[in-house]
Amino acid sequence: MKQILFISLLIITSSFFMSCNQNDPNELGRLSIKILYNGETVSNAITALASSQKNLDAGIYVKEVHSDLKGFADFGALSPGSYYCDSYKYINNNQIYLYGTSIVVVEPGHIKSVELIIKEK
Repeated sequence: MKQILFISLLIITSSFFMSCNQNDPNELGRLSIKILYNGETVSNAITALASSQKNLDAGIYVKEVHSDLKGFADFGALSPGSYYCDSYKYINNNQIYLYGTSIVVVEPGHIKSVELIIKEK
């Protein structure tokens, strides 16, 4: 009887820990993008996320933010999925236009941090 009780307790405990390690597919993830130009971080770059390349091209964004003083564009909590992003900034009295684009995947319960290099266009 003690063996059956012990085995039952072991099964219940292991199934509890296994279920805790799985992420809920609807749980939000987080995204932060570090904007770089010539190896340096870029502050105040406008960075946007869209749900498709078509929406990105049309300017239909899920979210749009400015990068902070350290060059990070923090999008906070987002639904899991693929996002199309772009970032731009004018420099030298609006004479030079910097631009970059990328695709990022946000996973449930994870913090995603990526770098996006912008170049002269």
